[in-house]
Amino acid sequence: MSWKLLKQSTAGVLKIGPLVDTAGAAATALTLASTDIILSKEGSTTFAAKVNSTGATHRNGGMYTAPYDAADVDTLGILSVNVNKTGAMPWAEKWFVVTANVYDSLVLGTSWLDVNMYRLSNNAQAAIRLAKAALAIAYGTTTVGGGTLTKFTTLDIVEATPDHYKGRTVTFTTGILKDQASVIQAYQLLSSPTRGEFTVAALTDLVPDSTDFVIN
Repeated sequence: MSWKLLKQSTAGVLKIGPLVDTAGAAATALTLASTDIILSKEGSTTFAAKVNSTGATHRNGGMYTAPYDAADVDTLGILSVNVNKTGAMPWAEKWFVVTANVYDSLVLGTSWLDVNMYRLSNNAQAAIRLAKAALAIAYGTTTVGGGTLTKFTTLDIVEATPDHYKGRTVTFTTGILKDQASVIQAYQLLSSPTRGEFTVAALTDLVPDSTDFVIN
C-alpha cells in the first residue's frame, strides 16, 4: 500500500481504485455516492462519509475520481479512505495530510521546506550559537556604477553609524572577485541615493557593478 500526500485544508480530487469485482475484472459501472466514500482522520476512531457531497466518477479501468472539501483534509496525519460497494471488492488507501509548506515543497516544487535546526552534533547550544552567528552576517550587491580597487557602494546596507563595519571582512561571492576577501578599513553612509560606502584593503581588480558580497 502506497501513501501519498494531500495538502491540509485544501480542496482537491481523490483517485480511487482500481476497483475490481470478485472475479478480478475492473468494476467500471459502479454508482459511488459520497456516502460510499468513507474517511477516517489521524487520531480519530470514527469513520464517516466525506464532507463533499459529490460522488465518484468512473474514468478508466476501474479508476474513479471524487472531489473532497477542505474540511475533509483539515487534520494533519494519516487519512484513511475506504470504499465498500456492492459489485466490487472492498478497497482502502491511506494518504498523508501535510502542511501547505511541505506539500508545496515536495509535490509542487513551488516553495522550500521551512526547516528549523534545534540541535547541531546533538548540542542545542551549538545550534543557537550558529544561528546567532548567521544573523550577524551582512550581505548585499554592489551599486551600479562600480567601484575602485579600495571602494565600493551598495544600496542594501544603509547603517547610519560611521565605521560601523570597520575591522570586519568582506568576501565577494560572484564576478571576477569571487572568493576574494578584504578587511574593511572604513564605512560611511552616502546620500542621493542613500547607500553605504565601504573602504577596504586593496583588491586585485576594480569592484564591478552588481557583485554579490557577504560581511563576516
